[in-house]
Amino acid sequence: MKDTRERVAANVMWATFLVAVSLWVGAALFEYFWFNETGKGFSAVLTALDDPRELLMRLFFTSAVLMGGFSVSRILSRLVQSEKNLREQEENLRITLHSIGDAVIVTDTTGAIVRINPIAQRLTGWTAEDALGTPLNDVLIIFNARTKQSVESPVNRVLETGEIVGMSNHSMIIARDGKEYQIADSAAPIKNAEGEITGVVMVFRDVSEEYRIREALKESEYRFRTFYDQAQDAFFLCNPDGEFFDVNKAACKKLGYSRDELLSMGVLSIDQNVTGTSEIALLVEAVKKGKAFTHETVLKRKDGSTFPVEINSGLLTLEESTYVLASVRDISERKQLEDKLRQSQKMESIGSLAGGIAHEFNNILGGIIGYAEIAKDDSAGNVPAWESLNAILNLCHRARDVVRQILIFSRKDRPRRRPFQPHCGILEAMKVLRASIPSTIEIRTDIDENSGTVIGDQTQLNQVGMNLCMNAAHAMEDSGGVLEIGLFPVILGSGDAEAYPDLMPGKYVKLTVSDTGTGIDPDIIDRIFDPFFTTKEVGKGTGMGLSVVHGIIQEHGGSITVSSEKGRGTVFTVLLPRVDETVEDDLELESLPGGTENIIIVDDESYMVLTQKKILERLGYTVTALTNSLEVLELFEKDPQQFDLVITDLTMPQLSGDRLASRLIAIRPDIPIILATGYADSVDTDEVLMYGIKGFIPKPCKRHELAVTVRKILDGNK
Repeated sequence: MKDTRERVAANVMWATFLVAVSLWVGAALFEYFWFNETGKGFSAVLTALDDPRELLMRLFFTSAVLMGGFSVSRILSRLVQSEKNLREQEENLRITLHSIGDAVIVTDTTGAIVRINPIAQRLTGWTAEDALGTPLNDVLIIFNARTKQSVESPVNRVLETGEIVGMSNHSMIIARDGKEYQIADSAAPIKNAEGEITGVVMVFRDVSEEYRIREALKESEYRFRTFYDQAQDAFFLCNPDGEFFDVNKAACKKLGYSRDELLSMGVLSIDQNVTGTSEIALLVEAVKKGKAFTHETVLKRKDGSTFPVEINSGLLTLEESTYVLASVRDISERKQLEDKLRQSQKMESIGSLAGGIAHEFNNILGGIIGYAEIAKDDSAGNVPAWESLNAILNLCHRARDVVRQILIFSRKDRPRRRPFQPHCGILEAMKVLRASIPSTIEIRTDIDENSGTVIGDQTQLNQVGMNLCMNAAHAMEDSGGVLEIGLFPVILGSGDAEAYPDLMPGKYVKLTVSDTGTGIDPDIIDRIFDPFFTTKEVGKGTGMGLSVVHGIIQEHGGSITVSSEKGRGTVFTVLLPRVDETVEDDLELESLPGGTENIIIVDDESYMVLTQKKILERLGYTVTALTNSLEVLELFEKDPQQFDLVITDLTMPQLSGDRLASRLIAIRPDIPIILATGYADSVDTDEVLMYGIKGFIPKPCKRHELAVTVRKILDGNK
C-alpha cells in the first residue's frame, strides 16, 4: 500500500499537467475572443494555431508549465522520502536504545536530557516523561563509593574538553528511590558534520555484584598477602623445575637474599640435600601422590651458614599452571631441644646406672669401713698399722661422700645440710686439683682459715669449687696460666644491692676463682649458666657443670656472678651466707655405748651383716645375722620375744625391709626396728614411721653411728 505522501505527489504531477493543458486552451480562447471580434467560435482557436510562431510560443509555454510542475513534483517526492528516512532512523534509534543492555542517557549542550533508555530509567528511577528536559545532574547523582564524596558529572568534562571521559572504578549513583548502584560508565561527545558538539551521550551499567566480588577478592588477596608476608615461616612458590616463582618476606629474611635475588634462583641454590633436577622431580612426584608432603632438610644462607628446616609442600594451580607451594620452618631451636632431650635422657640413664653402682659401692664401702674399724681396734698397740687403718677409714669416708654425690645426681638422695668451715674442703680439693691439671698452670691460693662457717652440704659445695677450678684449668690448658683461689669473709651493706640483687645485707663467705685464660665471649656470657650450654667441643662436655653449680649455690641461699674479658681471663665470685655457729668435731668418741640386748640383723650382702655383727658383739650385744628376710620372718614367728631389736636393710629380694617391718610389727607391735639404707635422706619418714620403724642408719655406716643409734633406740623403747 502506497504511502499517502506518495499519492499526493502523483496527484500533484497530474494536476500540474491538466493545469498546463487548461492554461494552454484557455489562453487560446482568451486571445480569440479578446483580439478577434468576428467571433468564429472554437474553429478560430484552431485556426489561430496555423501560425507557426504562435504555435511554437504556445508549445514553449506549455512545456515550461509542465517542467515546472514536474520539478515541483520531484521536490515534493524527495521531501517525502527524506521524512520517511528520518522516521525510519528515529525508529531504529529508539529500538537500539531500548535493546541495548547498558543504560544510555543523551543530553544537549546545556546538559539537559534529550534521550533516556529503559535501563537508564530503571537505574535512576526516573521515567522518560520526567527525565526529558531535566538537567543530568538532577537525574544522575554520582559519588565515590569509598570516600562518599560527590563526583562531577562526566558530561561537563566532555563539553569542556570534547573528549571521551571514563569514570573511576568506584563510582556509584543514587536512584530516585534512594537505592545505590555501583556503575562503570563513560561519556562521549556527539558531533555534527562540521565537528561541532551538539550533545553528549553517557553510557553506564550496573556492576554492583561484580564490584562486590572484585572488592571481596581484593580483600581476600590482601589478607592472603598480609598473612603470606607476615608469616614467621618462609613460603616458596616454585615450578616443577624447582625455579622460584614467588617468595615471602620471611624467606628473604631467613636466607639473607633480596626478593629479586631469590626469584632468579631455585631449589638447587639453597637446599643442601638436593644436588640435581632428578631429585627435584622426585620431590614433585611425591607431592603429587598425596595431599601434602613433609620432609626435613638443610638450607644454605647467603653468607654460607646453614640451618635445619621442616618443609611442608602441596600442589597449587594458578592460571592452568601447576606450582609447588612450600612452607619452610626453621627447626634449629627444635633440634636443639631434641638434642637436649636426648642428652637429658642420656644423663637420666647415666643417673639410674650411677645410682645402682653407688648402691653396690655403698655396700662394699660398708664392709671395708666395718672391717677397718675392727682391725683398728685390734691393732691398738701397733701405731703404724693403726695409722694406716685410720688413713683407710678417711679414704673410705671420702669415697662415701663421693657416692652420696652420685646418689644426689641420680636423684636418689637429698643433700645433707650442716654447719661446716669451707676452707677445709678447699684445701683438701687443692691436693686433688694439683694432680689433675697440667703443670703449665700455676695454682695460687689466698685462703683465710677464719673465713667463717656456712650451713650446707659440704660435698656439694666442694663440688662447686672443683667445678669452677676445672673450668678455669680448661681455659688455660693450651697456653698455661695462673689459677687463683681466694676465700675470705665479707659483709654486704645496702649499697651492694645493685651488684648482688638476690642477696640481703649481712655476713657472707666469698669464694673467688680466677684464671688468665681465653675469656668468655660477651655474646654468650649471659647463657653460661643455662642447662646443657657448653663451649667445649663435642665429647668434651655435657653442659651440666655451670648449671649445676648455679643450682647448688641458689639452693644454699647464695649468689654466683661472672666477669670476663676476652683474651684476658675470667673471674667467678661465689657468696654464701655466713653463720655464727660452731662446727662439731667429727672425731669418733673413745668409748662407744654398748649393751646386752639380743639383736637380729638382716642384709642380702653377707659381709655387711658380718661386720655389723662383729661391731655389735664387741659392744656386748647378742647378735643373730641373716641374709634372707623370709628366714628372719620365720624365725621371728617362732619366738617373737627373743629379740629386743631388728636391724634390716631396705632393699632386699623377696621381701623388702619396710614390708618385713610391717609383718614383724603385726606379730609384735612393740618391737623396735632400725632401717639401714643408702638412700636414708630420700626415704619418706612419715610413711616409714607408719610401719613402726624407729630409726635409720646410713649405708655405709661408721661404727660410732651404728653404736649410738642402736643404744638410742633401745633406750627409747624401754
